[in-house]
Amino acid sequence: MCYKNLLLETNECLNENGKTWNDVQFVKVGEYVFLPESFDKVKALMNFNYDAGYGSQEVIRDLMVVGAGWWLEREEYDGSEWWTYKTQPTLPKNPKPWPEQLTSFGSDVYFDYLYDNDKTPTIDHVAKEECLWEDSDYRCVYSDKPLVNEG
Repeated sequence: MCYKNLLLETNECLNENGKTWNDVQFVKVGEYVFLPESFDKVKALMNFNYDAGYGSQEVIRDLMVVGAGWWLEREEYDGSEWWTYKTQPTLPKNPKPWPEQLTSFGSDVYFDYLYDNDKTPTIDHVAKEECLWEDSDYRCVYSDKPLVNEG
């Protein structure tokens, strides 16, 4: 078991990212919002220990702590829980326009575009000794060489 105190964990995550409760604009749970004048109540509600290890999730899934251009969001994997610090994405300095050849936001469509485009290598350009990724048998997809010593 891995017990954590939600309030202490929240304070640590804020501190690690150069923030304090003074930087928090609101706390959100679903459709409900707590404004700064209610933060004493929020902190009291967060002041409990929970098992952050694997098992079942114990902290409200959609709890968010929000500031200007950033927020803390709960993450979970197989019951293990933690805060993730997120910031508003910024526009790149030299953004590229969406390629007209792409007709969907499907990842397979984008992947096919990247490797069928004239400016990027296709599978035919990959040397047979080179491995792009591994399959479940730990072999290179485009090679018969094992990735691990099978002996």
